[in-house]
Amino acid sequence: MYDRDYGHTTVRGTLIGVGLILVGVALLTALVVGIIDRQCASDIDRWLPLYPGAVVVSEQHTFLRARGMGETTITLRTPDDQQTVSSWYLDNTQRQAEIDPNRGAAATSLRLEDAPDGGTLIYLYSECAWY
Repeated sequence: MYDRDYGHTTVRGTLIGVGLILVGVALLTALVVGIIDRQCASDIDRWLPLYPGAVVVSEQHTFLRARGMGETTITLRTPDDQQTVSSWYLDNTQRQAEIDPNRGAAATSLRLEDAPDGGTLIYLYSECAWY
């Protein structure tokens, strides 16, 4: 990097230094995004889990994966009635709040609707570290 004969930095040395800095920035960025995504997924799974036995009808997400960083909308279908599903989610939310009321970085919401052929459609929405 440093040319001892002339007392200045060589072009090759400068390019190597810039390349190492860029690689370092890329690795650090990937590490930070990975940590945030993992925390988002943990918060979402804790506060808005998938209903047991429900089938995924559709799924959309804006970033790397569903239920991580970004926005996610998932539609589930279950043969259970709305009251059963609503009670299950309410119980889960109360249990989680008793363990630790801190909701973390994730914002979640739930909407229930009667399925046309019986049962319930469950619309899950989550947003985390996304503006």
